[in-house]
Amino acid sequence: MPQVDAIFDNGVFRPLNAVTIPDQRTVRLTFVEESPASLDPVPDGPVEYKLSMDKWDEFLKVLDGPAKTVPAMRKLLRTPGIGDDDTIAHQQSGTA
Repeated sequence: MPQVDAIFDNGVFRPLNAVTIPDQRTVRLTFVEESPASLDPVPDGPVEYKLSMDKWDEFLKVLDGPAKTVPAMRKLLRTPGIGDDDTIAHQQSGTA
């Protein structure tokens, strides 16, 4: 019997890939708890993304455009974290 990876969603098991089992067929489920990310295939080598010339030009315009300010990101980057004890001491003493 083939193995079918599925996700449990709102009380229903949803297969992650196409399944060739007839409707109303009774099946037995064996649970192996895995995160959805662990079920994604990992590419063996480099991944290549292809863009049309229009999409490439659009990408370059965004890349060359002005930087956007994202307040949440600014706050995240300026708030000291767990490993920043030394940084906190410098900020409090004014030597940062």
